Amino acid sequence: MTADAVPTGPLCSSAAGPGPSRMAADPDSGMSSVPAVDPVVRDPARLAALRDTALLDTPAEEAFDRLARLAARVMRAPVSLVVLVDAHREYFKSCVGMDIARGAPREGPLERSFCQYAVASGEPLIIPDAREHPWVRDNPATRDGVIAYAGIPLITNGGHALGTLCVVDHEPRAWSDDEVAILRDLAASVVTEIELRTDILFRARAEEALRASEERFRRLFEQAADSLFVHDAEGRFVDVNPRAVESLGYTRDELLALRVRDIEQGITPQELARAWHELQESGTITLRGQHQRKDGTRFPVEVRLGRLGSPGSALVLAAVRDLSDRERLEEELRQAQKMEAVGRLAGGVAHDFNNLLTVVKCHTELLLEELSDVPQARDDLAEIHQAAVRATALTGQLLAFSRKQMLRPVPMDLNQVVTAMSPMLARLIGENIEIDVHLEPQLGRTVADPGQIEQVLMNLAVNARDAMPNGGTLSLSTANTELDEHSLARHGDACPPGAYVMLTVGDTGSGMSAETQAHIFEPFFTTKEPGKGTGLGLATVYGIAKQSGGHVWVYSETGAGTTFKIFLPRVTATNAERVPSDTDGALPRGSETLLLVEDDAALRRLMRRILVRQGYRVLEAEHGVAALRRAATCGEPIHCLVTDVMMPQMGGRELATRFTREHPTARVLFVSGYTDDEIIRRGLVSPGADIVQKPFSAATLVGAVRRTLDHEPAHLAASRRAS
Repeated sequence: MTADAVPTGPLCSSAAGPGPSRMAADPDSGMSSVPAVDPVVRDPARLAALRDTALLDTPAEEAFDRLARLAARVMRAPVSLVVLVDAHREYFKSCVGMDIARGAPREGPLERSFCQYAVASGEPLIIPDAREHPWVRDNPATRDGVIAYAGIPLITNGGHALGTLCVVDHEPRAWSDDEVAILRDLAASVVTEIELRTDILFRARAEEALRASEERFRRLFEQAADSLFVHDAEGRFVDVNPRAVESLGYTRDELLALRVRDIEQGITPQELARAWHELQESGTITLRGQHQRKDGTRFPVEVRLGRLGSPGSALVLAAVRDLSDRERLEEELRQAQKMEAVGRLAGGVAHDFNNLLTVVKCHTELLLEELSDVPQARDDLAEIHQAAVRATALTGQLLAFSRKQMLRPVPMDLNQVVTAMSPMLARLIGENIEIDVHLEPQLGRTVADPGQIEQVLMNLAVNARDAMPNGGTLSLSTANTELDEHSLARHGDACPPGAYVMLTVGDTGSGMSAETQAHIFEPFFTTKEPGKGTGLGLATVYGIAKQSGGHVWVYSETGAGTTFKIFLPRVTATNAERVPSDTDGALPRGSETLLLVEDDAALRRLMRRILVRQGYRVLEAEHGVAALRRAATCGEPIHCLVTDVMMPQMGGRELATRFTREHPTARVLFVSGYTDDEIIRRGLVSPGADIVQKPFSAATLVGAVRRTLDHEPAHLAASRRAS
């Protein structure tokens, strides 16, 4: 119902509804006040209770019509209404005796509503004659025949007034107390219908939410990446997901017929009992153990147990994660860390040993030249020199394993290397072993050090020969291939996927067990008798492949032979540049002044002797500080600084920087036992610097000095490019 003014009556209450309210006085009626609109309709708790009924957007219902008709008959009123009031409008849930089509809408604005005041006060609102009331006499409702009004608020058990049950008469009427009491009872029946409907709605919503939750759980259960088991306190499986079926190799029905003890091999019954007790107390626990597949194989697992329900619940959800890949990766990490530690040790030993080898080799070379007419002495020196060469090869293996060997990578064709090496390999492995070669005609190129690839072939061929003492076949093949993330992950490689060229070396020998394969790339690991192997051959192969940006995979079974696959990155280069040899022709000579800086006195004396023999004037210093003093007092131009990289007091890079500041046209040649890549990566020299690797021969040193003097200095080239 609507009205333009606030009505009052004998049973109107001045009690305010929920929340603060504004009060309006009526001097003519003698009533003190009635609640205003805003505090009523904007009460959040009342509006939430109204929304929970879900009645505002539904049509009139028979239950409300029945009660409205009863109210009209008992009250002998021509009109009876069930009205709900929300934040902005009133809703007619039942209209008895009112012609809706004549202009009474299903919804009405609150500023003209009678019902909102009953909702505000929470008490009956009684108007005997609206035409005589000063606040409603001009309301259009009076012209439509709304003369007498009696409304009872519909108050829920929670204390929220949702609307009213009201009756309207077209004649003035004094509503009796008995009539108001009857209307109260009928209003309570309306509230009962509302709450019954709300309970049904809540149950329907709860059931729908439960079904949705169960569906979500089932979907997650079925699609989970981990194995999921639901079992009871006796360990009987109640449910399992597809991943559990797949991981254990049973059918679902077979698995549901088992118990936890049938698949769990890493936990004793006593431990399971303790776990169950702890689970009941904490709700969740995590265990580690082993599961056994149908075929008897076992694998490590992590089991996260969660109680389904309250303490004492008989059901448990077990989420099981296969740790095979994690443990393999952890083992590979430990292996890599061990290899790295041994590699650093090997590289350090080789670095220091190189200084000694350089002294031995170069001195024997000098003596061989001077004692040309003493055959016996020359033979002895030749043996010494050969021993030094073999020792140099050994340090080369150590450096290759530790990935600190000097590389001279060029675009190269693996087919050419295999073809050139095949005759030598045939002599190396013996006549009782056949070599079978299959080369890819359209093989792509790779960038690598040809000498190191030859070393890989030699080491693998020797390894194959030792595995075939009674003869067999050594297979060599090349191919283009693509490595994807899946295949790399399966072999534990962290290198990028992409295009590679593959060198395959296989044999028909005795093969290796899985335990042996786990250690073959470790330095100094060998299955040969003492004195018949250094244990560095396969470690060297591994180091060369990794240093060249590639991978090594091995396939072997006891009694079924072994196959090594070496993958090297494929490039688009089409021509391989020939690396000039330091021994080509006579040793170059010169007359320039050199500043030689080396902290190893024996090596420094040897280098000075070699360079002086070739015509150079050589100034010496034992470290960087002494070198700067020597240069400052020299009194003549210094054409080239020849300096070790790692020295006490001042390293080679700092020395070169300070030296070239005072001698900007001078060249710089670094000498190091580390690779150029290593010392550049560590910031010991600048990219593009000239470097000679220890151990070196006299020819290597002289050739490197001559090339450095004949080319533009790296620091000058950089300055020119910058300008």
